[in-house]
Amino acid sequence: MQQLKETEHHLIEIDKSSKHSSNLSHIANPSNNMISDLDGSTMAKGEKKPEKVLGTNCYNCKFVADKEEIIDPKELNGIGGIDPKNKDEMKKAKKADLITLPGGNNRDAKAKRFCNHEEVLMHVTIRMCCAFWDNAGVKRPWNDK
Repeated sequence: MQQLKETEHHLIEIDKSSKHSSNLSHIANPSNNMISDLDGSTMAKGEKKPEKVLGTNCYNCKFVADKEEIIDPKELNGIGGIDPKNKDEMKKAKKADLITLPGGNNRDAKAKRFCNHEEVLMHVTIRMCCAFWDNAGVKRPWNDK
């Protein structure tokens, strides 16, 4: 279990399981209630730092529901995705470029979640992704000022 301890200017991570602590490279600035990482990123005190995303899929998209649902293996397409079931779903999937990522199989998709993006509104698995993928921590340099 990890715990954060705030000292005068740094947050220290204490890993109780291994009995050691390490500097998280966070610098607290009480004057503006901000925390700065040595990598240059800043966030408001109390704001949750975005998770590290190594690849995009429906399960790390901000539009997917948190609730997992049981998936019938018959719903899967052989590489762990769910193919559209009718013409309406096919039209939405095409517009969203809703794909099943290569290199997997049905064993990789143990559940399904609902995508709440207004252009998708279908069940997806961890093996899927689309053109509307987004995450709160995404950096878009064209939006920088």
